Amino acid sequence: MEFFYVVKATQKSGKQDATVWFTAKSEARANLMLDVVLEDAEIETGRGKDYARPIRTNFPVVNELPPEGEISFTFTNYYRLGEDGMTWEQIPGVTLPSSEAAAVARQHIVDGVDTETGEVLEDHSENFENKGNSPTPAPELTVVATMPLRHRVLAQYIGEGEYLYHVDASQKKEILRLEMDTDNSYVQNLILAAENVEPFKKAIEHDIHKAVNAYKQVFPVDGKVPELCTTIKFFKEWFSAEHINRGLLVKEWAERLKNKPAPVKKTGPHKVIVDDVNKPERPRRSEKPTHRTINYELACGFCEELDLNNLRPAMDFAKRIIAEDREDWKRMSMTVGIIPDIKGYDRQTIIDLVRKAPKAVHNDNPDLRRTWCESFLAVHGVRDPDWYEYVPDNTPTTHEENAARLRQAGKCLRDIEAGRFQCDEEKQQPTGELADEPATPEAVEQDTTEHHPDPQPLENEPPVSQTEAGYQKIRAELHEARKNIPPKNPVDVGKQLAAARGEYVEGISDPNDPKWVHNNYSASNQGEKEEVVPEEKQPAAEPEAVTRNADGTFDVSALFSAPSNQTEKTEARTERDGETPKE
Repeated sequence: MEFFYVVKATQKSGKQDATVWFTAKSEARANLMLDVVLEDAEIETGRGKDYARPIRTNFPVVNELPPEGEISFTFTNYYRLGEDGMTWEQIPGVTLPSSEAAAVARQHIVDGVDTETGEVLEDHSENFENKGNSPTPAPELTVVATMPLRHRVLAQYIGEGEYLYHVDASQKKEILRLEMDTDNSYVQNLILAAENVEPFKKAIEHDIHKAVNAYKQVFPVDGKVPELCTTIKFFKEWFSAEHINRGLLVKEWAERLKNKPAPVKKTGPHKVIVDDVNKPERPRRSEKPTHRTINYELACGFCEELDLNNLRPAMDFAKRIIAEDREDWKRMSMTVGIIPDIKGYDRQTIIDLVRKAPKAVHNDNPDLRRTWCESFLAVHGVRDPDWYEYVPDNTPTTHEENAARLRQAGKCLRDIEAGRFQCDEEKQQPTGELADEPATPEAVEQDTTEHHPDPQPLENEPPVSQTEAGYQKIRAELHEARKNIPPKNPVDVGKQLAAARGEYVEGISDPNDPKWVHNNYSASNQGEKEEVVPEEKQPAAEPEAVTRNADGTFDVSALFSAPSNQTEKTEARTERDGETPKE
């Protein structure tokens, strides 16, 4: 892309204006090259300098262009800027250097032969037939900003991704041809949408350029022609979005149209051919999954109006049910959390693990839920293509073993969906009970007796299969996991700290602990409080009121004095107070 600059000299300096041009991929690179050239030429620009700051203009298509990257002080002797300050035009009455060179060359040519060198120039004779010695006419350039809205849109459309400041005569003819081509629905929808979107009509040239490029990116030229209503909707969303979000909006629209299935083409009354059906791409994670990520994806699976290509509404729903600590989500999270390689599956597998599970899986015992999860992952699980890390384990290595495992997993899925699955207790249940009335977890854990509906003796029963042994192991792991589950209503942290300091806290401290035994000392304490007058003689040493026995108990018999002593103390106290004892 060409960039042409003019550096105007101040009147006070008395110097000639300078021009220079470059070919660069971007304007930023061209500005960098301009700074280097001006520094090499010792030209200082800005306030108080001999030259003003450089101004970028339209690129002139003339023969008098200076060499690329070299500063020219003579270009402004033949050309000047027009009224718009952007387009160059020839100065009237000035003879161009190219015309003078042609006149000099014509003096040495006679009948197509150079008299000095003897070279025959028949093929080039037409270059010197301009008898009027007039300059070559410059191409007619039209500034895009001065054109009507339709032409401004089409000018950026034919720019092939580049921003056009002006168009020449051939480009203007192409614009007029596209405007009149009513069979080109792609271009006509673009024009009509631009005229029906209010922000589009008021947009500046740079925004029109970006909007047209976004339209061509979302709706490829060689693809399916979008409908007018779809085009209008896209432009309304594009102009209403923030500038930093417009790129994401374009990607979302392109992804949405890419995943949209193609229509079915009918070639006959009974023959249907499906052509170019785009299979929706599975959602992918942007970061390495963790157990927290798995929990949010499980919660998204409970959202009824889930769109795998737009998880924002589902994520709000997931945060809400996690904050509410919903039981169905908590059960599924506990079961999935103990599966070793659960983080190796992609997002859609985790979500389908919840969405496709029958009602009994969410409400029944943990063994049924674990069996469903493992069987579903074995049959329908898809590894995460971005974050899966292979870890060698004891998985079947032969085709027969792997096929047997998949057949067993598929049978478990079919039995669970039909309500025929028997958990590790081998308890026969009707279909309705399994689907609608889940068994109590406590009852399932306590009932360890195997029930055999078959009347044949137990001696004839086959040995315990490998699957049942796996269920027993899974059941033991779930039992250990339940012990680590915190209570639903945890104790206040302040109470826990008080108990740690050695204080008695209701609900935490053991009331049967000997240090928390509180006996009724009210009678003895009351007597001690009333005898406030000191006696002249110190009483004899009394035995301890409470003594601790060897077996850990306390002896409080010394606190219970004889009734006569208590009466004497009361009479003595009343005489001192001047009262007559009552008979």
